[in-house]
Amino acid sequence: MRIIQAEMHHAEEAAKLFNDYRQFYNQDNNLEGCIQFLIERIEKKESVIFLAYPSAHEQASGFIQLYPSYTSVGLGRIWIINDLYVAENARRKGLGESLMMQARKFAEENGAKRLVLETQIRNKGAQQLYESLFYKKGIENYHYELELGKETSA
Repeated sequence: MRIIQAEMHHAEEAAKLFNDYRQFYNQDNNLEGCIQFLIERIEKKESVIFLAYPSAHEQASGFIQLYPSYTSVGLGRIWIINDLYVAENARRKGLGESLMMQARKFAEENGAKRLVLETQIRNKGAQQLYESLFYKKGIENYHYELELGKETSA
């Protein structure tokens, strides 16, 4: 297995996985939109993407995407693991764990204070992976979100 940091010439390959990932979360198939989205993230250095290859001769079968942020209280950088996906035919082979370990190594090498992530309550497989890597489930904070661009009533 090998893991690389995606560069511009990897955008289309990464986008195929990203499109599958989005469909896993009930989004429409939109490969062109995914390609454009990832090109912009890479070009503007707004995210870091790692691709996992099961062997030297195979296509990428998994990816992880991190976004930079900061902790005001901790006075430092944090990285948000926003996306982690392994193709269905490559699951249970260590790719997800390897991608998570690469994200940790990257964050440590870049002086980050911590990595943060969230997952759906129904995603038990991901929860098992995160907990096996010593991620702690939050119990002291609530997660809120405001969907913009939709009707809201006060």
